[in-house]
Amino acid sequence: MQTSRKFIAAHYMRLFYEGSILFFCVLGLVLAVALGAYLLDLIFSPR
Repeated sequence: MQTSRKFIAAHYMRLFYEGSILFFCVLGLVLAVALGAYLLDLIFSPR
């Protein structure tokens, strides 16, 4: 019983780890797109 509990805990830790990596990848992508749009707006907006 103890080994299965440890296995479940490791499984949830791995899920959380991979989820956080995926979350930060998506967050970085969104920030890059937002920053790119902002810079394009700065460059091409008429003064």
